[in-house]
Amino acid sequence: MIILNKCNLVKKNTNNTKDIEECSIQLLDISRLSEVVELEHKIYEELENKDILYVDSYDDMYYELTNGGKLFGVLNSKDEIIAYRYISIPGKNKNNMGYDIGLPYDQLNKVIHLETTVVDPAYRGNGLQDLTLKIVSDMAKKQGYRHLLCTVSPYNFYSLYNIMKNGLKIKSLMKKYGSAEDG
Repeated sequence: MIILNKCNLVKKNTNNTKDIEECSIQLLDISRLSEVVELEHKIYEELENKDILYVDSYDDMYYELTNGGKLFGVLNSKDEIIAYRYISIPGKNKNNMGYDIGLPYDQLNKVIHLETTVVDPAYRGNGLQDLTLKIVSDMAKKQGYRHLLCTVSPYNFYSLYNIMKNGLKIKSLMKKYGSAEDG
């Protein structure tokens, strides 16, 4: 694992107290994928509105991570994954969101998909979405990528706000995910 950043976080405890904890942001390898999926499912189960998060399967994430994708984990002082940002590199694959927004064909290899980002509720408010997005953005520029594309549920106000305050813009509105009954 490669440590990309170190930081201090405020952890909210169940008894309404707060602790300061050290953390590190690391480029995780596939050996931590089960922990990531476990955190994703924990967050999803706690959501009041399940429509705000599309849950990635272990197999989908495994495929993307073995085909150029990356997993940026935020780990607390106990080496527990408390947040992560997962990206994929679609190339000219038919799932490249560049097609959805009309990117020229020669730009499709310069696309990174910002897939899922989740933060354990005890660590929210520490700017972890911003911090991991900055790390991904800096990495993308250094490696020649020009387009960071993502989907955000219109009901997920925090993620929508975080994406837009970091300079990403809405290029298209469309239904991408959903259950069989709603399309």
